[in-house]
Amino acid sequence: MNEINNIDKKNVFKENSKSEEIISSLSEDKKKFIEKHSLIITENMLWVTLKENSFPRKICKHSLMEKGDMLALLFRINEVCFAKLNYFRSHLSLFEPYKYHYKDGFTRTELWDADFLKHQASGYIIDFRYLNSIKEIEKFRAFCMYLEGF
Repeated sequence: MNEINNIDKKNVFKENSKSEEIISSLSEDKKKFIEKHSLIITENMLWVTLKENSFPRKICKHSLMEKGDMLALLFRINEVCFAKLNYFRSHLSLFEPYKYHYKDGFTRTELWDADFLKHQASGYIIDFRYLNSIKEIEKFRAFCMYLEGF
């Protein structure tokens, strides 16, 4: 059974007493990512999101936060599978990170702050939630081939 799901339920959301020290050892981009997504690190070295009016949600082990790249963290928090991560990792130069603001519309941003990826050649803006919704590998391959046609 996956270790992240097989933990002592009493301590799941107890904040790690060394959280400030742990966070200070991370890159600035990861610190901003942690703040944006309201993440805390637990005694079990799990990163958990504690957003207002929602249930706590386990995001990843500390080892991923520590060693993983920003794209891996974005895909993890948006629950996008590893196969899609590998594709975007190898084609990241074809995309730009974007976010949406109600007054300014879609704006380019830093990768840690991205909610979307803009395919530069086509101009299509891809929502991470859309990537999450693709469940069949053939549909994802067709999507990739379509983008590569530009």
